[in-house]
Amino acid sequence: MRKAKLADRIAREIEDSIVAGRWSSGTPLGNEAAIVAERGVSRWTVREAVRMLEVDGLVESRRGGGGGLFVGAPVADFVASRLAHYLEFVGIDADEIGEVWNRVGPALILDAAPHLEPADLEELAALAIPAEGEELGVGFNRVRRIDDVISRRSGNPALVLAAAVISQLALHAGWYSTLDDEAYEALFPPLISHFQDSAAALARGDVDEAAEAFRDYTTASLPLIRSSPLIERASVRPGAIERAYRIYPGIRPVKKADMVTGALRDMIFEAGWPVGLNIGTEPELMARFGVGRAVLREATRALERVGVVRTSRGAAGGLIVAEPDPAAVIDCCHRHLRREGTTPANLAEVRALVAACTGTRLKPLLLTAMDIDNS
Repeated sequence: MRKAKLADRIAREIEDSIVAGRWSSGTPLGNEAAIVAERGVSRWTVREAVRMLEVDGLVESRRGGGGGLFVGAPVADFVASRLAHYLEFVGIDADEIGEVWNRVGPALILDAAPHLEPADLEELAALAIPAEGEELGVGFNRVRRIDDVISRRSGNPALVLAAAVISQLALHAGWYSTLDDEAYEALFPPLISHFQDSAAALARGDVDEAAEAFRDYTTASLPLIRSSPLIERASVRPGAIERAYRIYPGIRPVKKADMVTGALRDMIFEAGWPVGLNIGTEPELMARFGVGRAVLREATRALERVGVVRTSRGAAGGLIVAEPDPAAVIDCCHRHLRREGTTPANLAEVRALVAACTGTRLKPLLLTAMDIDNS
């Protein structure tokens, strides 16, 4: 246990350095030997810490010449992922997602519009024009790039974070939809079209129309979100995630640990989230998924960081289903917002938007996440 705790501390120190420095994706953090020497810890401890951060997407390891450890996903995406994963495990209402999204998304567009540069407008205009016969995966990539342009031009880090949380919740819910294949695939072209309409309006300076097109997008997303068992923590439709991978290959995990994390999550949902249930010992789970100890531990670490599982030692030990504690994800959010220089006015804007909604899970968590003065 001592090594695990030390690895947690090293992971937190590296995370704090990235967040405090506002380093962009791809920034080099050094190789393993350099980090070992700098931190004064063992190679094992550094590797364990790096695995924790890789699970969250905050860092990535590259092999070969010029390899080492690099900053991975944008910090806002990393923090949003932590909040979204927590909400997925505690359960959340589809209509609450839609209600908050309908307020936060247009507000982000209105906030970013005055800061768009000529190059941004050109990029948005280009992304708003689909190619004839374009595959859905290419259309999804356009949506992601449009969202990136808008988010990076916003002057409100709290608004960017809130929008990213809702967007991830909606995206993940869509992966697990219970709709049949024909109905499922028929929903996506209109969604992509609405998002591109928003980009086109923004490119020509019609901000109100851009916000309205985004509302059309969120409204059209609701049938997809409502059809997802992920929202209610119900049984997952067999083959659902594989279908999502076929439509949008970019979401497919490339690492074994990520796939095992998803499988463990599905096991927990399938069992009905019985807190205290032992879902298997380490050897049993290694055999079940056909992976080694290092891969399994990396996979379970992702769930441990949001409090979904805990590891019990001893003869009766194993991976135990737990009740998530929001304290860690809220603290992560507060640290991010402080280091982004979030102002009281930024926070007040998002809190006012969220407070006007009626939900009972997403609303209170977001209000707490945006209350950095009382943390």
